[in-house]
Amino acid sequence: MTQPTTSLRLEVATPKASYRIEDDTVPIRVMLFNDGDEPVTVNARFAVSGEAGPGEVALEVHAPSGEVLPFAARVNIGQPMAEDFTVVSPHCFVGKQVDLLDYFHVDAAGTYELTAVYDNRWSGDGAPPAAWTGKLRSPASAFEIV
Repeated sequence: MTQPTTSLRLEVATPKASYRIEDDTVPIRVMLFNDGDEPVTVNARFAVSGEAGPGEVALEVHAPSGEVLPFAARVNIGQPMAEDFTVVSPHCFVGKQVDLLDYFHVDAAGTYELTAVYDNRWSGDGAPPAAWTGKLRSPASAFEIV
């Protein structure tokens, strides 16, 4: 059962506006909001992979040059487990923080643009209510490496 996408909204952001090039981490927050008036069951695993990969979240990073950075990690995950699914109440959200540097090589100073895609292909293990399935794209978010 596919639920309408109109009530779900995806956002991606960094906690700070800028990071130093020598920093060991660049935290990224991926958040799925339920803007509707009904609860929605979602896959909250938020596994990061390349866009055609097995995870639910793909990040697209544009370097200061405008070049799209290649996804630089190997991902080996299976199907989500029952505990990965959760109900998001109306006007609430679920999310995950990951380290951008685990997935991309960021080695130049300047402004980067980040976009996330949430693509859930798993409806759960058959227990009602079925999880929302479909694809959402976040608006772009910028951060700086100094």
